[in-house]
Amino acid sequence: MNIRMQYLYRDAGNYKQWGEVIFKNRRGSSPAALEDQVRSLLIDQDFFEAEVLNIPTLYFDEPISDLDRQWHEFHSLEACEDAATDRTDRDIEELLNLLQSIKRN
Repeated sequence: MNIRMQYLYRDAGNYKQWGEVIFKNRRGSSPAALEDQVRSLLIDQDFFEAEVLNIPTLYFDEPISDLDRQWHEFHSLEACEDAATDRTDRDIEELLNLLQSIKRN
């Protein structure tokens, strides 16, 4: 089973764009346990910078305000049978390692 990460970008006007990326899950870790780990490493347990994690950004073509932020919002993890779509072909553990290294800095 692979892991689907659903996330979104919310601009200052509360308009949303949704996206997802599917990571390999070689250890077969449960989505609930992984989600707890991911949330513990995010900004306020919800936010991250997509560029830093090397996942697709979901920004709108034109910002509506200079109040728009660069953060994306984590939504959920779920197990899936779909093929991995992460452009670097990472395992979910690699994403966790990257999040941990960012949090330490």
